[in-house]
Amino acid sequence: MLVNTMDIEQRSRWLRSTPGPLELAQPFYCTEAGCFYARHNYVASRSHTNSYLVFYTLSGAGEVYQGGQLIRVGKGQALLLDCSKPHRFRTAHDRRHWYHLWANIDGEGVRTLATLISSGRSEAVTVDDALIRQSFDQIFGKLEQENARAITSLGLGVHQILSAMVTAASDDEHLPWEQTAVGIAQSYVANHFTENITVADMAEAASVSSSYLIRLFKRSLGTTPYNYLLRFRITKARQLLDETNKPVVQIAHDVGFSNESNFSFRFSKMVGLSPRAYRMSNVGAGIAEVNVTSDAASAADSAAPSDAQQDGSSVASAS
Repeated sequence: MLVNTMDIEQRSRWLRSTPGPLELAQPFYCTEAGCFYARHNYVASRSHTNSYLVFYTLSGAGEVYQGGQLIRVGKGQALLLDCSKPHRFRTAHDRRHWYHLWANIDGEGVRTLATLISSGRSEAVTVDDALIRQSFDQIFGKLEQENARAITSLGLGVHQILSAMVTAASDDEHLPWEQTAVGIAQSYVANHFTENITVADMAEAASVSSSYLIRLFKRSLGTTPYNYLLRFRITKARQLLDETNKPVVQIAHDVGFSNESNFSFRFSKMVGLSPRAYRMSNVGAGIAEVNVTSDAASAADSAAPSDAQQDGSSVASAS
């Protein structure tokens, strides 16, 4: 339920759209947007709704209350609010006005970027004024149009706003990426992924604690350092499977796995195919696994169970 005290100037705008199937299928879409020239007594409260509100302050300041937290949104700042919990917002008590842009947004892309903008605690972030104004103009211009081009353009406007907020919310955004804690940890992985490294090693290289590095990775990349390391190793393994004829067991060792069994399990979980099946799917490139290194081993293999029988995969590797 939405309760408003609409103390806003007459020049304010409020646009609405009821999304159809095409909009609902988009990663970013908008159902309402506005430019409110709110005066001192403006206030709105809502129990909950399954969407997000993004605010951007043009002048003055606003205050948002949710879960016992007070968030001030000053000039040049943006805030993304998860509306699934009760909330209230108003013109800041010490300001006579709150001139702001706002949009009610949703979509899978919105929910994904929301986790990068806020790590459990909502905060206003300072963003580029020209970019945000341009993105809101794009939303206002397309919201009440119903065609594929307008829907796509509107979604791009929403994405631009959230991307700017992700950048602003990232720690050490004033530094080049390679000098941030996450960037340093990524470089450490690239240089040491073949070794038996841990999250603690990555954190030590970045000069932060393991728990803090985990928070930074979740905020910046939406994943953990451990999963980032696994994905990096699997990507390197795919490259070796595609471009060399090394046996799977050798590739497992080359990308930092202690045994083939664990490597095959992780690879299958991430890629959807066993390493051998993945290689066979690319056999057209002329790469096939060499399973043996001698004629004697080849003779022995002819009487042995197939690869599919050994590792449970449905496709045996070429020999």
